[in-house]
Amino acid sequence: MTTVQDVIQWMEISNVPWAQVVVAAFEHLNHGWWNSNDIEAVRQAESNFINVTRRMELPREELLWLLSTLSEDHYYWGLYEKKPFLIEICLLILLNHVPKLGDSDVPDMALLDTVVTLATMSCSLHPNWLRNHIPTSRYELPWFFQSVQNPTIFANWFKDTPSDYHKQLISLLFLVLSSFIRRDSYPLAIRYLTVITARGDLPLYTSALTAIAPVIGEDRLSTISRMLMAPQTQKLIPIIPHSTIYGAHNFQDELLKNYDLQLGANDNPDPNFLAIMFMLSKHVPSDTIEGLKNMIPDLKNLWLRLAARLVA
Repeated sequence: MTTVQDVIQWMEISNVPWAQVVVAAFEHLNHGWWNSNDIEAVRQAESNFINVTRRMELPREELLWLLSTLSEDHYYWGLYEKKPFLIEICLLILLNHVPKLGDSDVPDMALLDTVVTLATMSCSLHPNWLRNHIPTSRYELPWFFQSVQNPTIFANWFKDTPSDYHKQLISLLFLVLSSFIRRDSYPLAIRYLTVITARGDLPLYTSALTAIAPVIGEDRLSTISRMLMAPQTQKLIPIIPHSTIYGAHNFQDELLKNYDLQLGANDNPDPNFLAIMFMLSKHVPSDTIEGLKNMIPDLKNLWLRLAARLVA
């Protein structure tokens, strides 16, 4: 690794984005192998890696190489300690990838699978799981994406991940969930929602969803919000295709009604829920406005009544 870094510097390509990412990744791996006792140096290498990844928009093949290299690092060298900061790397990569999808595009399954593999490894202390999920199997069976189609691998993520990273991991899983909605894979999207909401609370979920709202579009923001707010007895599959056909702006009344059922008359609503409501209110047709006006008297919570009036 030191030799590769020297070669990159010798070639005077240190300003090339891909070279910067490679150097930052190798610095992180070097500190993980040889300098793990120097905590300050390790944290600095992690911070440098995150900052470089945040600045760069990398092509698909380079992203796959980077994610696979980091994943294999955990397996081949027996580095089974948790590295939750890699969750932020995964989140940044998907945040850069999702907005590039056009209306007719579907998410890249190979990229999703490698992101999920690395995210799971970064918060797991289970070597037996790693042996069964190393990324090399994807090169032998490229049509079989084992990690991303198995959301139960995140079943213990709350226990294994420091609380500082809970919001980032939930945002990452919401992006994966959103991608399966985009692919019309509704049952798998619901399985991811079940894993996400197994622990935690609504403010954590809505905060994580608000953080990624600008990149997932109004239709999927509306769909995921409605899934979160749906009563326990409601079947979720009808929510998903309906929202993608008719658009996000038709469902503020449903969101308000379901959230009103959870709140008392004078309880303060979650501010991130209100933020989502207003994000979905950029384009509200006249029939939706009339529906909101008609439902205002039926809302028990005073703050939600005010929110409905503002949207209308």
